[in-house]
Amino acid sequence: MSILRLDGVRREIGDFVILDSVSAALARGERVGLVGGNGAGKTTLLEIIEGREEADGGRVHLAKGLRLGMLTQEANLDHRFIAAPTVRAVVRGGAIEVERMERDLAEMEDRGAEAVESPAYATLRDRFEAVDGYHLDQRVQESLAGLGIPRSHWGHHPSELSGGEQTRVALARLLTADPDLLMLDEP
Repeated sequence: MSILRLDGVRREIGDFVILDSVSAALARGERVGLVGGNGAGKTTLLEIIEGREEADGGRVHLAKGLRLGMLTQEANLDHRFIAAPTVRAVVRGGAIEVERMERDLAEMEDRGAEAVESPAYATLRDRFEAVDGYHLDQRVQESLAGLGIPRSHWGHHPSELSGGEQTRVALARLLTADPDLLMLDEP
């Protein structure tokens, strides 16, 4: 079953046709690379899939509930990247849903035993465990270390890193988020 299907996607700007009748399907677990010269429409196609740009024709079908992650060519200019106080916070912020559940659990725990014994708490805790929430910090550390970001840099502001390091931090953020479909635009 396809997690992504493109049916006759078309995109043009003025008289210039960027994409013409692009059709493809991607199954879970498949890895695909788009190869083409500058201006061939690779970035445009990824932006259409992501929903940042609209196609002039054709359709994009995404599996229900599909979580997309995209590393853009300017990943380090993302407002979430610049606004984060530390490199570690940038990466941890990639798992926003897990962080939200973690916060909600903590708030319920602060309210006391009655809240912790409630069915709502049990349901939330089960969801948190299902997404491996208790290991979020471990995933952050593994992503940063695996991409060669020295531990000594984790507490720095993202702007203090080189451009290459910033790109690797942005990739670590995506890996920590664990999307169903990861799209990399010339990383």
